[in-house]
Amino acid sequence: MTVFQRAGIFFLFLQCLICESASAQQAQPVEPPKVRSVVLAAPDAPAATTAPTAPTAPTATVAPTAPAATVAPAASATAPAAAPPALQQGSAPTPANRNPPSLDIEIPSNIVRPTLDSPKRTPATAAEQSTAAPNLRGLKRLSREEILAATNDAFSIYVLRDSERTLVLDFPNIREQARMFARLILFIERAGSSKTRVMTVPEVQKWLAQNSVQFDTLTVGNNMRTSELARFFNSARFQGEPITVDEQRLYDWLVQSQLLREEEAGVAVVDPERILVSVPQVSIVAGCAACSITAAQRGIILQHELSHARFATDTVYQNYVLWFWSNSMSLVTRDKFTRFLRSRGYDSSIRELAANEMQAFLMHTPDPAMFSAADVGLTETELTDLRRRFQEGISPKPRASADKPYQFE
Repeated sequence: MTVFQRAGIFFLFLQCLICESASAQQAQPVEPPKVRSVVLAAPDAPAATTAPTAPTAPTATVAPTAPAATVAPAASATAPAAAPPALQQGSAPTPANRNPPSLDIEIPSNIVRPTLDSPKRTPATAAEQSTAAPNLRGLKRLSREEILAATNDAFSIYVLRDSERTLVLDFPNIREQARMFARLILFIERAGSSKTRVMTVPEVQKWLAQNSVQFDTLTVGNNMRTSELARFFNSARFQGEPITVDEQRLYDWLVQSQLLREEEAGVAVVDPERILVSVPQVSIVAGCAACSITAAQRGIILQHELSHARFATDTVYQNYVLWFWSNSMSLVTRDKFTRFLRSRGYDSSIRELAANEMQAFLMHTPDPAMFSAADVGLTETELTDLRRRFQEGISPKPRASADKPYQFE
């Protein structure tokens, strides 16, 4: 046998050994690498624990149905703070910064606010608002004549029989009326006062002195929509301004009567929107000669204020008044009315307010002592003609029509 033959046999033998070794390695299972991990026992597969070293003690196991127990920390002098809800047992952890923090509005403690245990209020749906009648069933339904004839020594409230959306607040005298509505009047309609923030009581007193206005006679009658009342109370809350004792009475009644609905950060109007008008009783106020109200004055005040109620509740009438103010009145006449309203203290820059007061004085204040042609700078003939044109304009008339199709080509 040659050397080459011997080498070939040797390499063949070596190849057989290598193949046999590889086969053995494939048959042997590979042990996975050891990994240190924490295993949370599932409630239905608890891990068994061995009892202490007493020889007779059997091995104790956790009952199959009991959930895994959490090891309590050692007692200490200071108890640990409770975990936030997202980290309590049985809840999934919340990824950090997934949701931005909510904006909390702090409600001043000196303003009416929901109690701590009150449920969170949600806005009423349209269906709920249409079926939920305000709690006004206990109020008397009176006509204008019956309200005018009513005599009371205390504050009374009526529903106008011809308009369920009109509420009449009857005050014993003009001073009691001013205590409740003075700041509201300044906030809503008076010239020279803020319409975006509620004046403080000292600011009101300063304003009265600067304008030579007496508190008791700041107003003889009032009209306010519930939306305006809501804006007043919400503005006071936002700025942290306390409300007075008399304003608090009004607020409580509005909420209890379901004219306003308390929510977390303020009050909302309950539909349909109402309007409140106020009028003083025939009365004399001690120490205030200008505060006396006669029966005739009470009648004119009520007529004037109820015209504002019609403006607020009658859409067609309201639209007509605004149209008449801007289109039917001449520039000169409108300017004279604007100056008259400014002299009476109204903020005549508010177009709707100016038009509303124009119709109330023009058509519903027939007493020359309260409104006359001379007051507005017109002659008697001019004033009479203006009243005639106003009345004719609101009279029923058919819609305009064209002889041929009226359209854009």
